[in-house]
Amino acid sequence: SALKPAMSTTEEGVSADILESEMAAAKAASSAEETAGAASLEDEATKELEAIPVQGSNRECTFILRNEDHTLGNALRCTLMRNPRVSFAGCSVPHPLTKEIHLRIVTVSDDVAPADCLAEGLRDLYASAESLLHQFDSAYDEFVASNESAAGDGADVKINIKQEFMGSFN
Repeated sequence: SALKPAMSTTEEGVSADILESEMAAAKAASSAEETAGAASLEDEATKELEAIPVQGSNRECTFILRNEDHTLGNALRCTLMRNPRVSFAGCSVPHPLTKEIHLRIVTVSDDVAPADCLAEGLRDLYASAESLLHQFDSAYDEFVASNESAAGDGADVKINIKQEFMGSFN
């Protein structure tokens, strides 16, 4: 909307047209900051996984996983080290206040891409988590069957645990 110059003055003697233009400029600056802030948030969200290849080597790569911590990093590192195509996997948290991990993968040959090993490691880790969940379900069902009096609130607890556990993988 176009600003209309006002000829009246405020109690302090400042003309209203100056106040209006200052308010409009402040609003425009605030809107620009919000837009820039939203764009940077979108950029951060799209960069949850970043690959930094090592120059001169097809076997080595450092992956930065944002919004993750050492829990996933160490589990993934252990899973990767079981892969015969991986010669080294290491995980570090660059700073305790940043929510990111650095995962370094070195493969056994140039024919094996570190990104493929990472994808395979994530699939294997997910399969292990599902297996653990099924083992938990079986053991819990066995427990409830042997202790019928524990079936009341326990069934709700099992459902909540299962939903929270599987929800973290979606």
